[in-house]
Amino acid sequence: MSKKLVAYFSTTGITARVAENLADSVGADLFAIILTTGYTKAGSFILQVVCYNIFCM
Repeated sequence: MSKKLVAYFSTTGITARVAENLADSVGADLFAIILTTGYTKAGSFILQVVCYNIFCM
């Protein structure tokens, strides 16, 4: 188990491939975020805000 984690959400598989490559390169664990219910416009906005706060702060 690594102290590094790459968590990703992918609807088309492109982000998944990038995340897998990144995790392999840095020796990190990989975690897929999977929706259990439908994907709404509001949910998309919330996800974008969360990602912005994680990566841009």
